[in-house]
Amino acid sequence: MLINPYELGRQPFALAEPAALLKRKGFAVTCLDLSLQKLDPEILEDADLAALYVGMHTATRIAVQALPRRPTSASSGSTPP
Repeated sequence: MLINPYELGRQPFALAEPAALLKRKGFAVTCLDLSLQKLDPEILEDADLAALYVGMHTATRIAVQALPRRPTSASSGSTPP
């Protein structure tokens, strides 16, 4: 899963190039543009890897807000073994 938070439908080369290279190596690659599509947490459940391209400050802020949160052992009150 390659995620682009803020390019308004124009896939940046920094995302298109790794997508093409991974596809040539036989990987199933999905690209997601958060300015046009909503990030469904279920999509991430099926992904072995998720990578973000954040080319500018606005993209970073959008990505941080869009990513699902998972509780950590510290936030859930449990202690690690």
